[in-house]
Amino acid sequence: MEENGVKSFLDSMGHDEKLRLYGAVVIIILALAALSFLLSPGGSAADRCMSSPLIGNRYSCIETLAFATGNSTLCSSLPSATADQCYGAMAQNLSDATLCGKISDSNASGSCFESLAIATGNYTLCSYAPQAVKDSCLMTMSAASNSSAICDGISDPLGRSECSSSIYLSLAVKSGNVSYCSSVMQRSNYSVTNRIVSDAAASHGANLTLAPILNYYEFGNVTIGARDFCIASVAYQSKNLSYCSGAGNGTAVGICASLVNDTLRSSSQAYGTINYTQLIYSCYNSTGDYQSCNSTYMSLKAISTGNATICATLPTNYSYSCYSSLAQELNDSVYCSYIKNGTVSSACYTSLQYRNTTVT
Repeated sequence: MEENGVKSFLDSMGHDEKLRLYGAVVIIILALAALSFLLSPGGSAADRCMSSPLIGNRYSCIETLAFATGNSTLCSSLPSATADQCYGAMAQNLSDATLCGKISDSNASGSCFESLAIATGNYTLCSYAPQAVKDSCLMTMSAASNSSAICDGISDPLGRSECSSSIYLSLAVKSGNVSYCSSVMQRSNYSVTNRIVSDAAASHGANLTLAPILNYYEFGNVTIGARDFCIASVAYQSKNLSYCSGAGNGTAVGICASLVNDTLRSSSQAYGTINYTQLIYSCYNSTGDYQSCNSTYMSLKAISTGNATICATLPTNYSYSCYSSLAQELNDSVYCSYIKNGTVSSACYTSLQYRNTTVT
């Protein structure tokens, strides 16, 4: 009776429906067979994986078994490249750095340590990677933790300095504390400075809306130290002229002062409201370079009065900076002609030309 019912059910099905039913039954049978194969007492599970007639299935079976049991020793039964892949995946899955050390390929091993260091926040794992990967790993970790101490492990001196400098630049800008700038490298190279500034913004979250500073240097054809950039950044954002005296040379001081005065003017603080006599006197008590401090404020006084003879009283480099600042602030190229150094004079004209093409 029951057989007749099944037969009637099958007879009522169409051809396509019968094929789908048979296919499902076959899949179920094969799955049950595979399960009974792994669970049968005939040898270890790994042995049964390796007895599969298909090589790809053997390796896949071993990796699946390793993950399912948490037994990393199973990876050793795989060919080298597949074993490396197995160890790497299990290292991340188990957060076990010792498994990265079992990877035969040095690059893959280094990447494993780096990935695990980032995933666990343990920067000491970077030290187990090959040197090139180690430096990259430490750079990434320093950005994640905002710690300059991590930068100390970077082998490349320039990379080490760039790493810590980007952190101190970020700290200076975020806090408005110019003293952090003393820990920023002063190498006068636009590319180096640009990398430090980019890292400070991208990796350390500094709000560096300070394109005008780099533009002043770049279009004036003046090299810039990252420390000077840091000082100018803090002075610019805090509208504090006194910070500019800590810049490395007269040109940097002049550019810093020019930028700060841009912000002073935009906030309706005219040059005439500044007590230059008091500021110049304060340079005597400054912990920085008196000559830079004094020249900064003398230059600002020259700008406020339009009196170029004040620039002539300053030491050569500072007088050139003073003339350049006058040309910029008063938008008059005649002051560039007072500069006797051809390179600096050309930079003055170029900078003024840039100003006139961008200011409306």
